Amino acid sequence: YDGDAIELFIDTGPDTAIDTTTYTAHTYQLLLGMPTEKFPELLKTKGGQSGKGLAIEAVKAATTRKDAGYDLELAIPWKSLDGFQPKPGSVIGFDVAVDDGDKNAEGRAFQLTWAGEGDNWKSRAHLGRLMLK
Repeated sequence: YDGDAIELFIDTGPDTAIDTTTYTAHTYQLLLGMPTEKFPELLKTKGGQSGKGLAIEAVKAATTRKDAGYDLELAIPWKSLDGFQPKPGSVIGFDVAVDDGDKNAEGRAFQLTWAGEGDNWKSRAHLGRLMLK
């Protein structure tokens, strides 16, 4: 979150709790970025049942350095989301954020989100909604 990264927010039960400002057992955050000295992990997660996160061993993540940057790839099996069973018409909460942290900046320089706000890491209130087909 404090450097170049992609953040993915998924809520497989967006209508299961009245309070949309807190994560539920169905809300996940995945952070994928190039490993650095400060943040050596390729992939970090938060959320899910009892705060244990999703079935991380099932998630595939990869990064490749390029001359002008890098590529990030992420594959998340539905079954890794606490057994979520997607069906046509299912609605999930969703957002993706692109974090940019320049080498000279203290932390993240800016964040671009699809639907949410900078507080997606702690609140699901502004996640977009996707209907699965």
